[in-house]
This record gives sequence, structure tokens and C-alpha cells, in this order.
Amino acid sequence: MANVGRTMFFGELSKLLRKQIKVVTLSNKTYTGVFDGYNPETMSICLTDAEDEKENVINKIFLNGNTVSQIFTTEKPFDMRGLADRLEKVFPR
Repeated sequence: MANVGRTMFFGELSKLLRKQIKVVTLSNKTYTGVFDGYNPETMSICLTDAEDEKENVINKIFLNGNTVSQIFTTEKPFDMRGLADRLEKVFPR
């Protein structure tokens, strides 16, 4: 059962690849950027086109998994209900 949970966790994490995320470190620093990769063994992550909390632009940053406290998505999820409503208006039954 542990492998199933691990697989699901990394599957969810992989869905965030190439998306905008916000990372908070244990020292309370924040970085926002495009999630370009991670190491599943160490949970280290790579962000590109990133900014820190002081709005300093960072082309690419690698954060050690031991320092990562939280990861947030910053992109809005796709609105499936809105799409369904729009399709119903355009193509009524």
C-alpha cells in the first residue's frame, strides 16, 4: 500500500511540472517560478524564471529538498463547469 501512495504522490507532483508554483522554505523564504523538475529521492526541486519575496529575478534556482517546507500552485485550475456551460449554450441538446 505504501508504494501506491508514493506513486500517487509523485503523480500529483508531476502534474505541476511546467506550471507556476510558489515554494516556501524552512527559513521562510519564498520563491515563485516555473516548476521544471525534481529529484524524487531528495525532493530537491528546480524553478526557472523565478522571483524571491523581494522580487529579485532568478533565471534558475535549485532548492534542496531538506529546505523545502511547502509547495503551492499559483495557477487557477481549469474550469470544467464553465466549459460545460459554454458548450451547452453553443451546442444545445
